[in-house]
Amino acid sequence: FYEVQITGELGAYCDDDQQLDIYSEWQITVEYESDISIIQQYDPDDLGCTNPDASNYNPDAIIDDGSCELEAEDVTILEIINNCSSDLGDSIDCDGQYNLSTSSASECPLYEQSLTTTGVIVDYFDITPFNGPHSFTLQDAQGNQVDFVVWPTSSQYQDGFDITATDLNVLTQQPFGLYEVQITGELGAYCDDDQQLDIYSEWQITVEYESDIIISNGDQNLPPIAVAGDDITVDYGASVTLDGTGSYDFDGSINQYYWTQESGIPVFFGEPEAPTIGFVAPNEFSVIVFSLQVTDDLGATSIDYITIIVGEIGEVPIIDIINNCSFEEGETIDCDGQYDLSTSSALECPLYEQSLTTTGVIVDYFDITPFNGPHSFTIEDANGNQIDFVVWPTSSEYQDGFDITATDLNVLTQEPFGLYEVQITGELGAYCDDDQQLDIYSEWQITVEYESDIIISNGESCVANGDVNEDSVINVLDIIAMVNVILDGSSELTDYEFCLFDLNDDGIINVIDIISLVNTILGT
Repeated sequence: FYEVQITGELGAYCDDDQQLDIYSEWQITVEYESDISIIQQYDPDDLGCTNPDASNYNPDAIIDDGSCELEAEDVTILEIINNCSSDLGDSIDCDGQYNLSTSSASECPLYEQSLTTTGVIVDYFDITPFNGPHSFTLQDAQGNQVDFVVWPTSSQYQDGFDITATDLNVLTQQPFGLYEVQITGELGAYCDDDQQLDIYSEWQITVEYESDIIISNGDQNLPPIAVAGDDITVDYGASVTLDGTGSYDFDGSINQYYWTQESGIPVFFGEPEAPTIGFVAPNEFSVIVFSLQVTDDLGATSIDYITIIVGEIGEVPIIDIINNCSFEEGETIDCDGQYDLSTSSALECPLYEQSLTTTGVIVDYFDITPFNGPHSFTIEDANGNQIDFVVWPTSSEYQDGFDITATDLNVLTQEPFGLYEVQITGELGAYCDDDQQLDIYSEWQITVEYESDIIISNGESCVANGDVNEDSVINVLDIIAMVNVILDGSSELTDYEFCLFDLNDDGIINVIDIISLVNTILGT
């Protein structure tokens, strides 16, 4: 083994493909014997892994031969699902059936990277009869799933191995849910035929080598899965039943249930260790959260949560929205990404992700639609408390909405601000920016989806006092204006103008309104 110093001219060997591979096809031409110098001769024992973090580190090696075996860092299934920028949403653009678009790929740092993750195999499909792979579904303790595939050696599409000819064939056999495995492979995409990747079901890890699948539990106990049920809305005073019997254990049985009320108006629910509990809903609005912890026959546990909304939220003052979280949370609240509160914070904020109504004066507006964002408004109450609401355009790929600028509500986007008081209805969310913290005084955000959920509650207030031409004098000129409207018809009038002329408020502009106007002028 020789280390040499060479001198020569750099050229290229592009083979037959008219392309130069920069990693293998540069070529230096040496013309003279004197341009090659032997610097050092090494013994074969001098070569080996020189990385002390590797499992096969050789402290006697002088030259690294590329054989280092580094233990891959585990990535959770949830981190894989959510590895893309949250701006891309739940569906991500693809370029064909197996590739993300270039723009999407740049926002998904784990895409096409080798990674290691762990989960329980809960399903398997043999697609090899159709020239496909062996496909497995992994699930973590929280129910998050990702697929991994193993292609057979006979495949023309991808390197792999015949898993059915190895001890790992046990993973293809029912019942599933018995084996926890650690896998290592490259994260790819299966976008089907719709040019969109569903982050919850279409990520796919390709495993090439038998050594990259390790059954990590063997005879170890797998944790159970707690199922508290879906979130519900109930009436005041209603009887509520929470059923935890849908909880299950892959490799044993549920031995214990335990219910805990986490937040909301306290209710009496009986024995907390029963699989099913019941209580009577309060007679006032409340958002009640229960947790269910289950324990299997070998002591492993898991937990799930259920939210019960009692009654309709109705109108909530801005100050109550700002301060809807428990006092202990303070002025800043932990977030999980740019648009979501952390699980623990969400439990302390009963109005979070609930539909509510509030009222305020529009004091500011920003058009973020040129940057694929929404129309953003700030409303303020009489005491100076503020909250933002947003309206996404119909063209948005992130959120349902409507084109507010194509409606009568476009007036709300125009300066000067501070003129219009509005009542809005929408879902309370969070905009945590990039600091993983929500400022309760400036970063709550209500999303309004429908035009009918924005009501201008002051607008131009109509006073039908007879001054129909609004010259501040009630006289014969108002009678002439009234007659002209009756002769010409009222179909072209705005709601405000119609209100001015309909003096007796019967929904019709006619001679009776003229009589009312004359009586007003005469003072009778």
